[in-house]
Amino acid sequence: HCLTWVIEGYLTSLRCRRTATELMFPSCIDRVDAVMKISPQQLSAEALTGVVDAFILREGTDYGVQEYTLEEKRRRVLRLLERGDAEIHFYPENEHIDIVMAR
Repeated sequence: HCLTWVIEGYLTSLRCRRTATELMFPSCIDRVDAVMKISPQQLSAEALTGVVDAFILREGTDYGVQEYTLEEKRRRVLRLLERGDAEIHFYPENEHIDIVMAR
C-alpha cells in the first residue's frame, strides 16, 4: 500500500512506542477504542502529503458541485488540520490512517 510505504518509518515508530507502552502500562491500553491522534507536525512533509492525498483521492469523497484541483483540495484539508478542525487518526489494529473532523 503506497500510503504505508510513504510513512513506513513513522508506522514502525508507532508500533514500537505502542508495544513499549503495553509492556510498561498494560492497563492503560484500551483495546476497544485503540486510536492514536497524530499531529501534522509529527509527519514529514512527504508523509503528510501522502496522508492528505490518500484522504482526498478516496472513493466517495465529495466536494460538492464545484470542481477543485488536487492542489486546492490539499490546501483546504491542510487548513482544516492546521486550525484543529480535523485530526489525523491512526488505528494500530489494522494500520489504517484517516483524517476525521474534530469533535
